[in-house]
Amino acid sequence: MRPESFHADDLARVLRRGKVATMPELKKALGTEVDVTVFRKLKQLSYRTSYSHRGSYYTLNETAQFDAKGLWSFDSVWFSRQGTLLATAQALVKNSEAGYFVEELDDVLHVGTKDPLLRLVEQQRIARESLSCCPKTNSHSIRVETVVPLAEGVVFNEVEFTYFRLGERDSCIVFAWKQIGGDAEASVGFGGTDKVEHGFHIG
Repeated sequence: MRPESFHADDLARVLRRGKVATMPELKKALGTEVDVTVFRKLKQLSYRTSYSHRGSYYTLNETAQFDAKGLWSFDSVWFSRQGTLLATAQALVKNSEAGYFVEELDDVLHVGTKDPLLRLVEQQRIARESLSCCPKTNSHSIRVETVVPLAEGVVFNEVEFTYFRLGERDSCIVFAWKQIGGDAEASVGFGGTDKVEHGFHIG
């Protein structure tokens, strides 16, 4: 049997010494040019990937000291107890009573969150609201709500609509639309399914 050429302990030593490391640094520690080899050895360790810097940094679970929001950073590299940026943004929004403005969540996570939040809205994992009483004009609060289907396949003037209600709020309607034969888009408004006021386009 061939002796094992690469050892997870080599990765652990690099990660403990520097706290965080990139893939090139881990490959150098193992003496390989193959990413798969590094991932195979990382699986033997308890590790995390950064949600900042496009996930290009790694650390050991034992190194990360997460704060009350489940976040930890080293040299401006950010990690989350939730793992990915999508999962982290969803958890923060879900656990916030008042929701977040995009700018506020940017400040909390130290990365841009607009695109991830829009993806979460598209996946119906969070909902987007327009708060007319908010002093920040033209800002939108992002918060999790239960999405309840109301009507699907409603066609008017060559446009097909699908309506949803957010949680128990009878006055808050989310509607998605698509031009017949075109791509789907989404918006939020307040009012009934026949008249939506104060709506805005998600995107």
